[in-house]
Amino acid sequence: MVRTKPHYLLLVQAHFTGSNGGRWRFVLEQTATGQTTQAEDCESDLAGERLELLALVRGLEAIPGPARVTLVTTSRFLEWGLSRALPEWRRQGWLWEFRGGRVPIRHADLWQRVDRALTYHDLECRTLTGATAASRSSTPAQPADRYEATTVLVRLLERFVWAIRRLMPSRRLSWSTG
Repeated sequence: MVRTKPHYLLLVQAHFTGSNGGRWRFVLEQTATGQTTQAEDCESDLAGERLELLALVRGLEAIPGPARVTLVTTSRFLEWGLSRALPEWRRQGWLWEFRGGRVPIRHADLWQRVDRALTYHDLECRTLTGATAASRSSTPAQPADRYEATTVLVRLLERFVWAIRRLMPSRRLSWSTG
């Protein structure tokens, strides 16, 4: 008998809060049972791409066994790294060519943890571009702007879950936003 891997939806978010560092968050839902796990934390000395990677690593490492994972993110950095760069970095020993020399990639420790997790999990990445545009305004983000960007992300995520429900009507899906 062939056992299929359970399917999870993984939402990762990171927000840079200025000189105080930033926050990362992941929400993980097993699609068959609707069971939701989430975690978030502040990192005083981290920002931007490293926060996004940390959220992804923590989310993948929270899955109890091998699984199919649909990553939902607003990060084009994660999408690019997972789809294009990761196989190349692995092949080149976690180095890349820069100005005629070979230098270590940035955040190699986290990318290696992602790579290790992908030996167990089958990952598909879905990037929500509308939320990306909403979160990158031309003026510095005020709390209201961040709230609006998060609201847009939640609405897009709800549409994504609705589309999956249409494709797989026998599966029970929900998403906890609170």
